[in-house]
Amino acid sequence: MSCTPFDALSAYADNSLPELDSANVVGHLRSCPSCRARLDELRWVKDAVRSTALPAEASDEFRTRLAAGAARSRRRRRRLRLGTLAAGLAVVLAALLAVPPFVRERRAMAELIGDHVGITVTREEAFDIAGGDPRALERWFAGRIDFSLHIPSLPAAKLVGARLCDIGGRHIPLASYELGARRVSMFVELTGRTSRRITCEEQVHGFTVCRRTVAGIEYLLVSDYPATEAGGILTAALGPETRP
Repeated sequence: MSCTPFDALSAYADNSLPELDSANVVGHLRSCPSCRARLDELRWVKDAVRSTALPAEASDEFRTRLAAGAARSRRRRRRLRLGTLAAGLAVVLAALLAVPPFVRERRAMAELIGDHVGITVTREEAFDIAGGDPRALERWFAGRIDFSLHIPSLPAAKLVGARLCDIGGRHIPLASYELGARRVSMFVELTGRTSRRITCEEQVHGFTVCRRTVAGIEYLLVSDYPATEAGGILTAALGPETRP
């Protein structure tokens, strides 16, 4: 609801509003601290004017009272602005905390798929380092990420390059492969999680994503293969699973 216009608020302070309009103003004042503050200021000024017989030049006492009232008004508006800002920040923070983790992960997943397409599939974005030697590519990442990177070899696939991606505000290495006529991406992220078995999900923004965690490092394989085949590729790259 918009704030009460000045003329209506002034008329309300003078008790000269029609009954229906006055009721509307009362309803608005209950939920609007800004208008309540403006009404207090109006009433103070009106009381000051009524109680002071103004000469041709205002007295020093009236000037002092008016200045003090203006200072109080400024402090009150400042407190209201700070309170409104704090309330707004609290609402934003509550909204962020209320977002389920899987929603935040889905948003990051959209960025990840976008990098897969732009870097590996269409090659519209350049590699940071090109080449098929995984050890050479790993050395390029040294000092750029906070863990020791292992770029796995995919059976029958050709490693063609790598890039350091910014996904969800995190620096995540991407290794790009050619597997026959298809192209696949391997993203590697330090998570600190315990080892986990392979899980695959199809139709993630049109692609299949398989993931497996080994000793705190998560490997995500993105491709257009069906889940069964994609899971087999990731298993071949990382070795057999030891967990039951």
